[in-house]
Amino acid sequence: MKMRKFLVGVVLTGATLIGGAAAPAQAAGRCVDYQYSSGGYSTCVGHIQSILRQYNQVTAVDNNFGPATLTAVKQFQRGNGLTADGVVGANTWRKLCAFGKSATYPPYAAAARAAANAAGC
Repeated sequence: MKMRKFLVGVVLTGATLIGGAAAPAQAAGRCVDYQYSSGGYSTCVGHIQSILRQYNQVTAVDNNFGPATLTAVKQFQRGNGLTADGVVGANTWRKLCAFGKSATYPPYAAAARAAANAAGC
């Protein structure tokens, strides 16, 4: 699994042009193909936060993997039988994806399901 801590701008490397616009590219890969930890900032961190918000309803969705997100990730990991190291790697992604895709709690369920899909779950 690749480590992705910081994402700046849009990656279009290798994208082909169709009608003058970049083709929908997955040049950067899916969120679930990377691991995330404290200090990172990206839309993928926002997807993690959206799913966590469904889990504990305290995480703000700001795309910043700060102290509150670290605490929420560790809480999620402990509650799901994972090593509570605060790193969202393959095992944590599997649990987050399963949880996000089956989200039903009203205020955040739709956002959690959308985030799971956007993350590549």
